[in-house]
Amino acid sequence: MGLIAEARRIKEIHPNYILLYKSGEFYKAFGKDAYILSNLFNYQIRIVDRNVPTCGFPRKASFKVRVKIEEEKINYMLIDPRNNYEVDIKEDFKNLNQYEVQFEKSYTIVKCRKRINNISNKLIEIIEKPNFKDIIRRVEKILNETRQV
Repeated sequence: MGLIAEARRIKEIHPNYILLYKSGEFYKAFGKDAYILSNLFNYQIRIVDRNVPTCGFPRKASFKVRVKIEEEKINYMLIDPRNNYEVDIKEDFKNLNQYEVQFEKSYTIVKCRKRINNISNKLIEIIEKPNFKDIIRRVEKILNETRQV
């Protein structure tokens, strides 16, 4: 069974935990967990194997990641696939667990960041067009109007 299939199986058992899988010199997270990590640390999400979102970070950053996850009161586990998916570390905040709240917030923020990046890329594409100054002024006007609210 591959890592993604095994991750799905474990996620069914522990749906409200961030599951971090050792993979060489990195940790990887999949699905909802990837959105939470992307939001908290601005990690890039990649889509792999049948539209599964994933992100990762170097193992040397694991302490920083764990501290932030603990500050946010999110249950998590560090899992070693090479050792029969043994759990190396498990943190359970019981009733204080903010996994679902953090996922809802993170999903929205990550999707909005993607839209903002797309808008930025489009603006860069048309920067040499004759009407660019008018377009950018309209964007700035909209942004200034929102400041006054």
